[in-house]
Amino acid sequence: MSEMSEQPEQTKRAVAYVRESTEEQGRGYSPDGQRQAIARYATDHGLTLGEEYLDFETGRAADKRPGFQRLIEDAMEHRFDCVLVFHTSRFARNTVEAKRYKKLLRSELGIDVISVTQPLGAGADDPAAFLSESVHEIFDEYYSVSLSFWTKMGLREKARQGKLTGSLPWGYVKGTDEIAVPDVEKAPYLRQLFEMYATGSTPTARSPRG
Repeated sequence: MSEMSEQPEQTKRAVAYVRESTEEQGRGYSPDGQRQAIARYATDHGLTLGEEYLDFETGRAADKRPGFQRLIEDAMEHRFDCVLVFHTSRFARNTVEAKRYKKLLRSELGIDVISVTQPLGAGADDPAAFLSESVHEIFDEYYSVSLSFWTKMGLREKARQGKLTGSLPWGYVKGTDEIAVPDVEKAPYLRQLFEMYATGSTPTARSPRG
């Protein structure tokens, strides 16, 4: 009887999901840092790293992230075998969405989701791994809610102190202590605009300096 030739094991196809929220810039989640960690993990585990899906966004909702939605669409077409993320918070910062999309990928499509900086041990089906991942997801959402809360508190306090909380309006420049002050050159025009608004008058041809 002739020996059957062994078929070489196929390398798993991996993709990267990279995400940085605007309010988290400078907090250790830079896109380049995420890419390097993901590429290193793929090399160490013999994965073929292909497509990258990238999102820059503020907020937590997955349906507001075009890169993430494109990833899900490609997953439905079985274009890869696993998704690599730098941290569980990059995949989702909402526990309901995290569980829903991971169930879709893992249970229905057979595609794993792997956090390259948070090893789960035996895999997501293992009870201890499930608990560990769930704890990570809870803390991810807590961090997001906490960050939003303190950001709003800080903005309200700055506004109360008369400090800038956004871009400068026309006719103003930034003064000391982040307080907007009238631009000397534009002040006459600005004053005329306020007077026109208060009186309901229309622009005239005369110079505001006259």
